[in-house]
Amino acid sequence: CITNNFEFNVIMVADSENLRLRLPPSPLRQLAAKLLQCDEQFPPDLLERMYIVAKKATRNLNVQAGEFLHNLSEKKHSQAHVQSVINAFPSSLSHKKDGRLPVQKAACYKISLSFIPLLAYEGNRLNVGGDDSHGGLLNIVPIDPGNINALQILAEGTFCVKDPKNIDKKYLQIMKSLQSMNLLRKEHIEKYDLLGWASYTTSRQRFKYLMAWSPEALRTSKHKGVPLLVDSILRPIHTKPQDCFEMILEAGMKYFPNEFGFIFRKYNGKAACERAILSFGKEDAMVRIRKFILPSDNHPILHQVAAHAPQYMNDFATYYPDATYIRDKNKRLLFHAELASGTKSFSSQSLFFLQA
Repeated sequence: CITNNFEFNVIMVADSENLRLRLPPSPLRQLAAKLLQCDEQFPPDLLERMYIVAKKATRNLNVQAGEFLHNLSEKKHSQAHVQSVINAFPSSLSHKKDGRLPVQKAACYKISLSFIPLLAYEGNRLNVGGDDSHGGLLNIVPIDPGNINALQILAEGTFCVKDPKNIDKKYLQIMKSLQSMNLLRKEHIEKYDLLGWASYTTSRQRFKYLMAWSPEALRTSKHKGVPLLVDSILRPIHTKPQDCFEMILEAGMKYFPNEFGFIFRKYNGKAACERAILSFGKEDAMVRIRKFILPSDNHPILHQVAAHAPQYMNDFATYYPDATYIRDKNKRLLFHAELASGTKSFSSQSLFFLQA
């Protein structure tokens, strides 16, 4: 199940023979011819020395093949090149450099991205990385204290690039190809927090793809232990936290409108909307919230404010004045929701009760 984007060119025997006949004599062909002449007719002591030389040469060739797989370039190499090397030296897929497998190295550099499906497919067939490692995709990549794997690297936002949209599209194509091979699965999205790693504006296409595949992941995922919407607010300025907040809120309202895109979900005692107001400023935060939670949709949003962020009731009421007269799913008016919130007392706010 290999996609059209990544057709693996398997070198057939007939094609190899035609190529061999066209090639001029090379050191490898000359060596191979000599080795084929070594047989049991040789004296035992010479054969033993020949075996030692042959084993050493084989090891060296495997190392060179492994080094080649660690330095793949779309500008110099083709899928056929890589396939031929793997066919000749299967163990090269397990060759580690700086603790990384070739498929892990390829995930770290844009110039070698297109080879990931081939490396993963063949690696999975040959059990590279161990059982259930999907050809090394699920093994930890020793480059980051966060202990991430190649799938998480593929999902992660890409910063400081000249053309982030096209780079995002390229990464997405790789992920779709891995999905078609069953090397990227739905359960991986939640298990490895792929939605969290993709929740940056530079990986918007990947985020939408994973979101459509597993909407529930937005509810359950925690990026580095923090709910996604909250995490977007807490990010460094160079990651454009306001835009990340909008992107996640838009997805939340698309798939979970009855939960208000999780803006009232609390983390360490503070609702996401409160954190947005404190981080972005009141006006900026409210404009962004109103952009995706439309007043015309008649959401009982003020009921949620009463329960989770009552200190911002006046601010939300300014942007959602008609929500004052909407009943929630329990048929309650805003007055009843405020009573239920436990934030009102007759001794301090008697007028509230008298005007009810």
